[in-house]
Amino acid sequence: MLLPGLGLLGENPSVSISGAGGILGWVTLENTVPGRYLYAIGGNEEAARFSGINTRLIKAVAHVIASTLTAVLGIILSSRVNSGVPTLGAGLELQSIAAVTIGGVSLGGGVGKITWVLFGILFLAIIQNGLNLAAISSYVQLMVTGIVIVLAVFCDMMRRRSVR
Repeated sequence: MLLPGLGLLGENPSVSISGAGGILGWVTLENTVPGRYLYAIGGNEEAARFSGINTRLIKAVAHVIASTLTAVLGIILSSRVNSGVPTLGAGLELQSIAAVTIGGVSLGGGVGKITWVLFGILFLAIIQNGLNLAAISSYVQLMVTGIVIVLAVFCDMMRRRSVR
């Protein structure tokens, strides 16, 4: 517990911190001008630049925020296992991409909502928990995650093709 005696963060502070980050991200993307700019840049960077958005600044700030959040989550991950193993998060990239694509975020950019990503995370967690309970090999779990990513990208391609 980060705040001993206060009990503000409960048994698992990583969930509270991640939840607070998700809420902050949702508020930022949905209700602020820079959030709208990020969607515009993701949809069509050249059009966003021509409409007067400082794309270089917005992208730089987005990268700084992403890097800072990555560092915070790395600290949380290390604190959960009481170790500083450099390869501790190896393979989590695949899970991140899977959760985002399952959540309906377009890999082409400009489309997606954090609330959708939450459902993607829950779906992926349920699948992985079920595979763990069934004592399925971690290699097979990686294959299942890869198949889910391919299906999500395929659905995104079909959705984008039907819009045109």
